Amino acid sequence: MNNLLYTKQETCPVCQNTFLAMKVRKTKLCKKSQDSDFFTIYEEGIFPFFYDVYLCPECGYAALETRFHHLTQREKENIIKKLSSEWKKRPIPFERNPKDALVAYKLALYVAGLKEEKPSQIALLCHRIAWIYRIMEDKSEENRFLENAVNFYEKAVAEEEINDGIKLFYLIGELNRRLGKENEAARWLASVITEREKTGNALLIEMARDSWQKIREKSSNHF
Repeated sequence: MNNLLYTKQETCPVCQNTFLAMKVRKTKLCKKSQDSDFFTIYEEGIFPFFYDVYLCPECGYAALETRFHHLTQREKENIIKKLSSEWKKRPIPFERNPKDALVAYKLALYVAGLKEEKPSQIALLCHRIAWIYRIMEDKSEENRFLENAVNFYEKAVAEEEINDGIKLFYLIGELNRRLGKENEAARWLASVITEREKTGNALLIEMARDSWQKIREKSSNHF
């Protein structure tokens, strides 16, 4: 087994099955590069976010680690009815390649819909699925899930009390820029840049400036 991985025993809140979930020793990783929407590549060639979704091999219940045990009785019954009843028990690979991660994340996205999770949670899952397609070099599917992520990030801004709203503003702007929607991107990025008085957001403001500059350069090249 990869020495960057270790196991953690988990109990599924749906079927009570005990299984081993894989975790990454993130402190041992060395960052190689980071995209403008925070997708990170490490020297070791591992993608830690692949392992953030826990997946029960017995019943198919899947969710981000932070949401795995957040489950009401009604949600549990809904998952059993609409997912577990159709699930065929299977071994879950400990080391996940992009296809394995895609299965886990799409199951988590389906479950998030059954649980009626907040838009911010669904946006996060869509965004990470887009990252997986980026790794797989499938631009069409990457953009499809970036679109979904933008829509749910916007819903989150409108409907939720967000502690780190400026980060969401930046992500909405940057993902719109990646999708070629410069006008929308510029509007959201401008709202980040004008937050100069906010402390602790210097890096985000600088990233927003960089994205804004790319939009200006692209616009000037059209003339």
